[in-house]
Amino acid sequence: MTSWPLPEFAGESDEERRFREAINRKAGEMQGVVDAAIALRTAPGEVSRARHRARADLEDFAIKAQHAFRLSLVQKVDSPHSA
Repeated sequence: MTSWPLPEFAGESDEERRFREAINRKAGEMQGVVDAAIALRTAPGEVSRARHRARADLEDFAIKAQHAFRLSLVQKVDSPHSA
């Protein structure tokens, strides 16, 4: 499994692993669509720079999504309504 953009971390639960793998898979698919659409290998410099900015934004999204998910797991454990 790729580590793009979210790497595996020690001690992650099965639920966390599945979420990370799903985010990585979808992010990789989105990046592939962009790369194919802009013909990355022959793209001029400005197009390539825009692609790198888009990838950075996608990585930022993935990190924030993982953080939100992990916070939700902590809140489930800390919730007085959890069984």
